[in-house]
Amino acid sequence: MENGGDSMKHPILRKMILAGMVMVLLTGCGEKKVDYEMETEQETKGVVGTLDEFREADNWDDSFTVTTSDGDVKVRINASIDVPEADAMSVVAAEELKIDVDYKKKFLKAYFKDSEIYYHDFEHLTKEELQTAVDSMDGTIVTVQSQIDDLENNAHHQDVERHKEMLNDWKEETEEQKKQYEKALETAKDTYTAAEDYDSCNEYAGYCGDLLCNVRFEVKETNENAIAYIVASPLVKNKTDIYVNQYYGPQSLKDYDAVYGNDTVTAYIDNSEKENGCSISQEDAKQLVEQFLKETGRDNQVLYGQQDYSWDGANEIEVDGEQYTDYAEVIDWGYLFGYGTGVNGLAFSDSLDYNDFDISWVTPENSDVNFELEDEIRFAVTDNGITEVFMQYPVSVTKISKEVELLPLSTIQNIIKDEIIKNGDDYQLDECKNFNKLKLGYARIKDDQKEGCYSYVPAWCLYMASGNDMNWHPVFVNAMDGTLIHPLDER
Repeated sequence: MENGGDSMKHPILRKMILAGMVMVLLTGCGEKKVDYEMETEQETKGVVGTLDEFREADNWDDSFTVTTSDGDVKVRINASIDVPEADAMSVVAAEELKIDVDYKKKFLKAYFKDSEIYYHDFEHLTKEELQTAVDSMDGTIVTVQSQIDDLENNAHHQDVERHKEMLNDWKEETEEQKKQYEKALETAKDTYTAAEDYDSCNEYAGYCGDLLCNVRFEVKETNENAIAYIVASPLVKNKTDIYVNQYYGPQSLKDYDAVYGNDTVTAYIDNSEKENGCSISQEDAKQLVEQFLKETGRDNQVLYGQQDYSWDGANEIEVDGEQYTDYAEVIDWGYLFGYGTGVNGLAFSDSLDYNDFDISWVTPENSDVNFELEDEIRFAVTDNGITEVFMQYPVSVTKISKEVELLPLSTIQNIIKDEIIKNGDDYQLDECKNFNKLKLGYARIKDDQKEGCYSYVPAWCLYMASGNDMNWHPVFVNAMDGTLIHPLDER
């Protein structure tokens, strides 16, 4: 993702902390040494913080005045201290995982097992798939045109012209895509072509049990051949753009007009025994996933989420001439698992609640920018085994330095307080002034010498937890050397 506005282009401030000597030499994937060293003018006693001491610490209670461009603001800190359930913290060197023929074969074998594997890129789609796509585009064009007509008949609608422009663009894009598919129909085959060359093609089809499924490999625009996504799922509507006529879902919901699976994995491990329509137990499903991770060289992953797979059966109904979707029945069928790269039982992506931060205020012209650590793999297991896999921005661990030393909590608090006082405008203090959470986890620092290489370091984050699953205005500090970390600069 782009970093957005220049407002986040802070330099990485290297503070020399008056604390004890803490040094970690970590040779990363780029043979770059990350040297965390601080000068000392104090006695050794008390200059290193421990996880037990952090857990026993009282809430951070403080208040002070910050001068911003809008005037003086009273800042209140009443923050609980949140420490992970780990025996120690580590520094982990990693590099972006690259795609090659061997990895493709490894992944496809783990997913499709003994099934024949076929090309499934645009050039190899069957006549049935292309025709289904054309029919779907016809429906889209009709729907969009209807919306355009409605806008033209509703002159009082806000931003009519802007909405019409967006809809017309969508219609034109769909019409152009339809022409491409119609042209491909002229030479398309009725059957799939067996895959022989795994170098030039990045999309494949095969069977998981009796389900026809698809695997798509995507690489990043930067750092050639680094994996952006690997997506595997059955070829069904609402899961893939190209789909065939087959059913995927609980048999008890098959007669509904539509069936939807809620495939969101939350950061919560649910081990409770509940009624589940899947023929595979939760424990056996987890073993299937862990075997998949082992076969694809990803067995260093940490489980962060585990839930039942919830499905909705819905009917389309008409009320007073209007169409509605009636969600009539919900059942659990299958299981969902979420994994991320991590250490000491803690997934980096989940360690500092990155997904829950709203930073739209810091990049108003690009409000969808976020800075979560996106390295994760999600799985769905149903009667057919592993049926869905979503892997994004995977990294490969190259070295781990265990049990690193951390600065005392008081030192971290002084650094954070000093940062807020000096750079109050960066934290929009005219809107929110109360910080209530100080959490220890991991932040990522990129290697400036070699693209795609990173170090995951212990880090503290002070932020405003709003209570509605959205957090605000985080201050990130390296827990080892007191360096301020700006995550958007580390992507």
